[in-house]
Amino acid sequence: MKIAFLFTLLFLFYVLSAQEPAEPELLSQIKVTKSDSDKVKIYIKLHNLSFKSDLEKSEEYARQMLKYGKASNILLWENKGYLGLARCARKRRQYNFVLKYDSLSLLCTQRA
Repeated sequence: MKIAFLFTLLFLFYVLSAQEPAEPELLSQIKVTKSDSDKVKIYIKLHNLSFKSDLEKSEEYARQMLKYGKASNILLWENKGYLGLARCARKRRQYNFVLKYDSLSLLCTQRA
């Protein structure tokens, strides 16, 4: 019985310590981050973090990924931005936008 309780406590500690940083913390990291690649990684985390709770923010973070991808001419970031936008459109059931963003994502992978 004591061993099961100990394993439960260890499991809870593991789960609670493995959580992603909160949105305000990630936004403050973006302000001080100089590297575009690190900014895109943070925007990916922000997009995933806000996807279920605030679709507008999630879409804006995907647009930021796309902006950095186009500005830096890095197709992987551009691709991630289009996939994020398609994901948001899919949740809204705007399938015409899903097709548009998915095709643009495929074009990015073909250009690579």
